[in-house]
Amino acid sequence: MGTYFCRTVRIVNAYIKKHLSMKSVDLGLTSFQCAVINYINMVSEENKLVFQKDLEEVFKASKSSMSDLLLSLESKGFIERNTLKNGDSRKKSITLTKEGKRICLMTDEYLKEAEDFFLSSLSEEDKEKLFEIFGKFNERMEKQI
Repeated sequence: MGTYFCRTVRIVNAYIKKHLSMKSVDLGLTSFQCAVINYINMVSEENKLVFQKDLEEVFKASKSSMSDLLLSLESKGFIERNTLKNGDSRKKSITLTKEGKRICLMTDEYLKEAEDFFLSSLSEEDKEKLFEIFGKFNERMEKQI
């Protein structure tokens, strides 16, 4: 059962990544970059600051891989890193540029399409159960790590 479960989760993840990658490749982005852009936008809309450390925690990514991803987004003109007003140059908030916000509208659409596509085969009751189960998985993993 365990092997089947892990394999199934891996396959579902691969399908989701493939679906998103087919869309985001036109923008010159990976599905992971799209997810980061969307997260930055979501947090910014709540008038909160986003830092690299936050992104590492949310996406369970290493410092080096997140740093590389942010450098790529910055070089494409999608994000800016801003020094805090208190002058601590080591800690920079991350914001979307005008172009980043434009791209975010497109990636939002791609993510919604993917979600609709994958969840359309489930009833509302099944969706609720699925999210409850994934919530339990996440909660358990957070305690383990």
